Amino acid sequence: MSMVDTGHSFVPARSVRRHVAEAGSGPPLVLVHGWPEFWATWEPIFARLADCFRLIAPDFRGFGESENPHPQPTNTVNTARLAEDIVALPDATKIDRCSFVC
Repeated sequence: MSMVDTGHSFVPARSVRRHVAEAGSGPPLVLVHGWPEFWATWEPIFARLADCFRLIAPDFRGFGESENPHPQPTNTVNTARLAEDIVALPDATKIDRCSFVC
């Protein structure tokens, strides 16, 4: 399996500077990592799907290289907030339509 050129950027969305890894071209496909992982969970998939999709793998707030606005333990970050963050990402990157893989 060949290596895929992966780009990295930071996208401000919902007041958090989010790290995003991207590869490929085609219809956008947002790859949502699990807990307590980060974007690199999807790196093996990049090599398989980059020819067919624009792969977008963001890190949750406080994960990987994404900003952590709550460095101390807090109950303000929950699954609902993380889901809202992920749904806000396409708007922040000017993507009108995309699919999600969790």
